[in-house]
Amino acid sequence: MRANTALKILDNLESYICQILLVFFVCLLFLQIVLRLVFVLMDNLSHYIAFFGHYDLPASLAWGEELSRFAFIWFVFFGATFAARLAAHNRVTFQFKIFPKIVGNISMLLSDLVWIAFNTTMIYFSISVIKEGFE
Repeated sequence: MRANTALKILDNLESYICQILLVFFVCLLFLQIVLRLVFVLMDNLSHYIAFFGHYDLPASLAWGEELSRFAFIWFVFFGATFAARLAAHNRVTFQFKIFPKIVGNISMLLSDLVWIAFNTTMIYFSISVIKEGFE
């Protein structure tokens, strides 16, 4: 019983991580926007009410945007692997369906091979650009 529960959790780990990251960066961006609005309102009120003039308030969280950006990047990475596992990537498939099944399958295989070649090329040139940046 315990092994099945552990396997179920591990099997859905990418989904859980994606859900947590999505909630985290959306809430963080919402907090950032609300704080910016509140601080701007308080700054405007400081001209009229002396109470607000005593505090030097920041415009928003200094680290909120960066943290939400990294959470979004990791969300995209985990979401891509999760979508690949489910074979749920966005893909136009109507051209594969108009041909006979064998031709459609071969066309899909060829398009996947082209996609792998493109990604391999991008990784190779990205590594060379990163190496040049360290020189």
